[in-house]
Amino acid sequence: VPEPVWRRLESVDGREFAAAVGGMALVVAAAAVQGHRTGGRSAFYQRAVDGFGLHGLVHLAQAAAVGRYTPGSVASALTVVPYTLWARRRLRRAGVLLPARPGDAARSLAFAAVATAGAHAVARRVVGRSAGTRRP
Repeated sequence: VPEPVWRRLESVDGREFAAAVGGMALVVAAAAVQGHRTGGRSAFYQRAVDGFGLHGLVHLAQAAAVGRYTPGSVASALTVVPYTLWARRRLRRAGVLLPARPGDAARSLAFAAVATAGAHAVARRVVGRSAGTRRP
């Protein structure tokens, strides 16, 4: 990861992080609603589930790479990856799991990355405005 990205990640304060988590909650809620409305058939829902699980694997890989705890690694091991496996198994048993195509994993992970970056960008603006300051 480029050094400027690491510096930006280290400068995220608690309020911005909380706002970004709220933004991601909205994305996850939208996917869940779409999944419920379509009985799990929604491509948006299924790709969101896949992106969620793949992002969890990234957290676990980060922890393995540095040989210690990293943020998100425990939650990924205890909830993110198990939920993704459970949801995909349920979709497969219901006969609605979309067939895997080349590039689906990359698109799902890219969706998770874009959603995360977008949530942080919005959070930065919201937190900066609520504090009466503009952050660079």
